Amino acid sequence: MEAQETLEGLDAGDLIVIRAHGIPKDERAEAKAKGLVVMDATCPYVRRPQMLAERAAKDGYLVVIVGDPAHPEIRGVRSFAGSKGYVVRGPAEVSSLPDAEKVAVLVQTTQKRELFEEVVAAARARYRDVKDLDTICDDTTERQADVKSLAAEVDAMVIVGGRLSANTAKLADISRHFTARTYLVERAEEIDSRWFEGCKTVGIAAGASTPDYLVGEILATIGARK
Repeated sequence: MEAQETLEGLDAGDLIVIRAHGIPKDERAEAKAKGLVVMDATCPYVRRPQMLAERAAKDGYLVVIVGDPAHPEIRGVRSFAGSKGYVVRGPAEVSSLPDAEKVAVLVQTTQKRELFEEVVAAARARYRDVKDLDTICDDTTERQADVKSLAAEVDAMVIVGGRLSANTAKLADISRHFTARTYLVERAEEIDSRWFEGCKTVGIAAGASTPDYLVGEILATIGARK
């Protein structure tokens, strides 16, 4: 059976699985109204900003969410804030937000903490009452810190994971600040031995959802071709 992204064509008793990124609040309500059996696999780190956004909106805050407005996680989190929810990609977009007495700033779980802090600073420069709600995943923070440390010490970096994965893309972006020889790969077959010409050391890091066996395959491939 093929996966589908909507509830169209489903009947009472059908089973749906909510992915780790979560879904918008109205889709949850629709699933309940249809009588669907829901298996909720929303990551706890994603569920937290959903609940914080909902609570802040009810308390009268303008809810500002730092992240990619098209990302499934952000679409879901924003829905819990209703009409009070706004998404910004960075500090420059804070100036376009509506006026408000008080503002709560949340962040996509896979974003860089520096970006979140920049948006919070921009919000505090504009609004009198700003509450910063750091919702970055602990695992994401640790991985980003590890990449910073490792990339500064090696000649080249290989980031393993999906090109459409937000957290994997962030790791590659961080690595490129330390070494231009940063390569994001999804499969061992993509490894090119020419990448490592003149290199003494090569670092490897992986996205949060990258399977261990794939990392092992890429380690073996680099060892054989370097």
